[in-house]
Amino acid sequence: MEKTEPRKDILNTTCHEKFGHGFVATWTKAGEELRKSKWRKRKLAKDFEIRDHLTPDWEIIREKYEIISKHMNYLQEGYSTWIDRSMGKELGFGRRTYDWNQLRGLPLDHFEKLKHHILERKVIDIHGRANVEEMKMIKKIGKIHEGHFTSSVGQPPEYVLGYLIFKKLKECVGAKNVPLAVKIACNIDYNLEEISISDLEKIIHKPKFNIDTRILQISRLDLGRRKNDAEALKEVAYERLNMVYGGR
Repeated sequence: MEKTEPRKDILNTTCHEKFGHGFVATWTKAGEELRKSKWRKRKLAKDFEIRDHLTPDWEIIREKYEIISKHMNYLQEGYSTWIDRSMGKELGFGRRTYDWNQLRGLPLDHFEKLKHHILERKVIDIHGRANVEEMKMIKKIGKIHEGHFTSSVGQPPEYVLGYLIFKKLKECVGAKNVPLAVKIACNIDYNLEEISISDLEKIIHKPKFNIDTRILQISRLDLGRRKNDAEALKEVAYERLNMVYGGR
């Protein structure tokens, strides 16, 4: 641990996993539901080659888990990257952050689309809300240029673009409100034990149940002088987006 760089990497990874993913898994409704699902036990069974993971029940649980995870990966990696950069900066071991200049190697039309939908669009009324198609477009562009993100920017698109969504979120609601925004975005009870795979696949494409779309929507709420005011964020998220806090 005498060398500085390995220590920084360990500290950043700890912040990313524990204060980022760990927060989502422990302190949000959707994250807690995934954490407590039978999938976790079945995954351990698979990892340790216990026969139980070969049952049809395992496949159903796995598919449900993967459907949810696929539609909250930008929140998961974006928030975890934002928190490890933010804490690292405060504590003196931060990695470099991301900005829009680092994406100028992308084709101009794709760069402009990403910048418009992540940075420039605002919620004016109900018609200004982000929808699932917007989030799908952001992810599609990220996937097309995944090699560029990894080699030229330094991480896959869900980390980089996710971070830029959270950077915008912080500017709009204040740094102290970012964890609260995550809790609001994840305030969904999917009832994974009961819901069918087909029903889950249907509802996940509705903005109300799509966590990545929900955090994109919240990132467009500008609290103005009430930044860092938790009650203001709860109030505006409900009034403008019909999202309730309902947390612990």
